Amino acid sequence: IGRARRIGITGPPGAGKSTLTMRLTQTLRERGLTVAVVAVDPTSATLMVASEADERTGSALVVLDRRTGKVLDRRDEDAGNVLLHPKGGQIYLSFFRNTNRLMLYDLRRRDFVAEVVTDARVDRMAFDASRSEVLLASPLRSAVLRFDAATLAPRGQISSGFGVRVM
Repeated sequence: IGRARRIGITGPPGAGKSTLTMRLTQTLRERGLTVAVVAVDPTSATLMVASEADERTGSALVVLDRRTGKVLDRRDEDAGNVLLHPKGGQIYLSFFRNTNRLMLYDLRRRDFVAEVVTDARVDRMAFDASRSEVLLASPLRSAVLRFDAATLAPRGQISSGFGVRVM
């Protein structure tokens, strides 16, 4: 671990954990630091580690068994942002640097179950439980893109007056 720092963020649903994590991650990356995001699924015994830096030294995306530490899956997907489905079991991944995709990973199947092409350099994600949608900020389009939470089928957009970076 060396000089690595670990920050744990916990709290009840809707407290702002994901928003805080995304803002902190962005700030640290803007300062030139390497950041890995760990998503813990409370409905299963798995956790996902996504790190842009690990694409150079190993697997950028690793799924682990929390009890044993055993690697359950590893992929070369260097996600910039991850978002756990509020009911658990699935994780959304968006990509800021190298590709323009939104992907849905099923932790039980240990596989990607949906993928859609997005705008370049998409940013933050949020989950709208009332509409069962994933919201994805698209600063270059000045809009928030809307996707069906189960299929990632596009559902339109919410326009903004200027570039959107925060939701």
